[in-house]
Amino acid sequence: MNDYLRLYQNYFGYCMKFEDATHERLKDKKCLEYYGFKVYSQNEEDGIIEEIFNRVGTTNKIFIEFGVENGLECNSHYLLFKGWRGLWIDGGEEHVKEIHERFAPVLANGQLKVLRAFITRENINDLFIKGGVTGEIDLLSIDVDGNDYYVWEAINVVRPRVVVIEYNAKFPPNCDWKQAYNKRHIWDNSDWRGLRSKLLNFWAGVWTINSSART
Repeated sequence: MNDYLRLYQNYFGYCMKFEDATHERLKDKKCLEYYGFKVYSQNEEDGIIEEIFNRVGTTNKIFIEFGVENGLECNSHYLLFKGWRGLWIDGGEEHVKEIHERFAPVLANGQLKVLRAFITRENINDLFIKGGVTGEIDLLSIDVDGNDYYVWEAINVVRPRVVVIEYNAKFPPNCDWKQAYNKRHIWDNSDWRGLRSKLLNFWAGVWTINSSART
């Protein structure tokens, strides 16, 4: 048996185990899949995030999200609509310009702050301080198309109760892999990005921290 065939068989076996585990999990009507819906999120994160906070409660309804592009399709837009406040960060000049145009009212009243910056693990805490958000927050959403894990690992000036982090679904759940850190990394549309780690306790990139009501 050649190495390629062995690798394929192992991958297929892992996928089948994952499908079986998913089938068993879906027997529980508390599974977050049943609560997903889309308002402004890319997929059904809006509903999943709402259900998580239905279970764990909120404290200050403050969010931070980075990698929001123009803000129209992200994980905290719906929260902003519901009266939350927070900080958005994106590296695109045109994206930030569009945010200033489209979200002028909530920027003017202080409900939303926005920063333009290329995010690295070296500057992330300084950006939060610059944006005026430190300490406990309810939600942190991370999407930088590559260095997500390293940026998350470096954060120490905020204590999020719920974290949403992008992962690479190309690889099966038991695969423990992450790309090497490169502070200049820009996604080239390839599969070689981000992470897939069995060490992270998450479902669909969403998990709760320091909560007695586990999802």
